[in-house]
Amino acid sequence: MDRYEYCKIFVHGADLERTTGLLASLFGAEVEDDSLTVDGIVVDVLENPDGDPDEADFVRWPVLVEVEPLDAAPAATVGLVSRLLVGFHDAGRLAVAACDYEDELPWSGGIELFRRWEAVLDRGAAEDGSGRQDAP
Repeated sequence: MDRYEYCKIFVHGADLERTTGLLASLFGAEVEDDSLTVDGIVVDVLENPDGDPDEADFVRWPVLVEVEPLDAAPAATVGLVSRLLVGFHDAGRLAVAACDYEDELPWSGGIELFRRWEAVLDRGAAEDGSGRQDAP
């Protein structure tokens, strides 16, 4: 199995419409049926079946973006997923990629930013005694 065969990106604080709008803007392409193909790579936007907008754990975030290369080289796949992560970050959305090449992506696939966000929430909750909040 090719390690660049598949990637799943969990997106916080967005819904399908906002996410597909961001993808359309980011790639200058029309998103049809919550899907687009860029340079031989299929990008699908889905509701996370395990999603819960009140959960802080990234695997429970409400939107999934699945990336699957059809005939793209590994470097092109890494480049596209990197562009997605940076695009989500620039739009003020946390995003964490789950794939076999996270070490080649910005912020280790987004997990480094998630850990910083999680630490800030934990520190803030401890300082004010209000309990943990689950929104960035």
